[in-house]
Amino acid sequence: MKRVFTILIVLAVLAGVGALWYHFQQNSGTISIFTSKPVVKGDLQSTVTATGTLAAVTKVSVGSEVSGVIDKIYVDYNSKVKKGQLLAQLNPSTLQTQVDKARASLQKAQSSYDSAVASKGNAAANVKRMQASALSSESKLKQAEASVNNSQATVVSSKANVRKAEAEYDKSKINYERMQKLREQDLIAQSELDDARASFRSAEASLEASQASLRGAKASHESAILSLDGLKADLESARIQVEAAEQQLLSAEASVNGAKADVEQSKANLESAQVDLGKTKIHSPSDGIVLDVAVSEGQTVAAQYQAPELFTLANNLDEMQVEASVDEADIGQVKVGSDVSFTVDSWPDREFKGKVTEVRQAAATVNNVVTYPVIISTDNPDMCLMPGMTATVAITVEERRGILLIPNSALRFKPAEGDRANIINAEGSADEREERHHGKRGDNQESKESKAAAAVNPHEKTIYVLVRGQRGKIEQRTVIIGITDNSNTEVVSGDLQEGERVVTGSTEVEKSKANARSRRRRGPGPF
Repeated sequence: MKRVFTILIVLAVLAGVGALWYHFQQNSGTISIFTSKPVVKGDLQSTVTATGTLAAVTKVSVGSEVSGVIDKIYVDYNSKVKKGQLLAQLNPSTLQTQVDKARASLQKAQSSYDSAVASKGNAAANVKRMQASALSSESKLKQAEASVNNSQATVVSSKANVRKAEAEYDKSKINYERMQKLREQDLIAQSELDDARASFRSAEASLEASQASLRGAKASHESAILSLDGLKADLESARIQVEAAEQQLLSAEASVNGAKADVEQSKANLESAQVDLGKTKIHSPSDGIVLDVAVSEGQTVAAQYQAPELFTLANNLDEMQVEASVDEADIGQVKVGSDVSFTVDSWPDREFKGKVTEVRQAAATVNNVVTYPVIISTDNPDMCLMPGMTATVAITVEERRGILLIPNSALRFKPAEGDRANIINAEGSADEREERHHGKRGDNQESKESKAAAAVNPHEKTIYVLVRGQRGKIEQRTVIIGITDNSNTEVVSGDLQEGERVVTGSTEVEKSKANARSRRRRGPGPF
């Protein structure tokens, strides 16, 4: 009996040691606790994110085209202005002096012009006088030529009369001498001789008169020739004087043209000086609001090379635009008309809406990152948006409704090596299969069909789902994904149902703590 009791005690001790060893084995080491989220149905928008700066749709820089000292500023920041309203006044004294000098120069040029016009009138009158004198000389020359011709005819006629008188003289002389001989012979009466002598004396007198008339005609002809030569000289002199007067007229006309050009130049200088004087008054080019005042009273502005900026105006702040910079990897998805939502730091709990109005092609490279400017229009009825604010922009490029959604963390989850035993139907992830496919393609470079067959869909992803009813077990699934909003991703196809829980992470804890948590969830046991 004692021996049996001893054996029972030994067996009891051994059983206690075994129980302690089993409990230690069950509670030693670590176990993975999986975190998960349910698969849901919902709406999803694929967006392109960017940052940008708010600006007025139409912003105008108002500058000064002339240099000077600011005498007075009539507006301040946020002042509402109308088109043509006076914004500032530059000191006009220097430019007023320029206007006065230009006006005096114009008066001097006008006086010179009037004098040149008067000289031109005198020259024109002198030309007419010289032309009249030349015409008179020409008329006198024609008269002298007629007189020469007449005297020449008189000389010819006088010579004919002399020849006729000589013939009569010779005839009467011969007759008289014949009568003398007949009288000596007493053949004629004395009266007949006396008649012959009278005829002879008459013929002699006629001859002398004809010769005298010829000498007078020759003298008159020579005088007419001398007068003609003088008139020719006078006509040549008159023509020379006409040419000289015409040259003086041309010179006077040139002087008038030059004086007229000086007048026009002086007028232009005066107008330019007056325009510059007018520019000392800085007016608003349009209705709007003053965003910036870049000068102060007493400040000197210099406009030698470019107009210095004095004011910045915004035409209308009821409408604003966001000038966003979109990365080159995303710019191809952005289209004109796309919906946009954005936030600003000043109103972190408020989301503003807008639309893409312009996608510009002027690329900018900063730190080797290429971006493109995208202009987004938005309304600003309550004036809470201000130029210069930084906007965080989300441009909607695609939208889905009523689709299966999984969190993006489920796509990033990769089980640890120690979790492999808890995976049901593990076939390797899509990435691992892609590596195997790449290896196959390397072994068969010549076979295009093998390459095509081995190609992996870039949208095929591996996820892990909690197995219902099996604590700590997860199941590997392959799905085809679609668009994403950086928080959730669309499931296009795959063995996945709404309500299933996808694994988003895991944490290793000690088995004793995990068992204790499990017991607390189940409640107290029978012992």
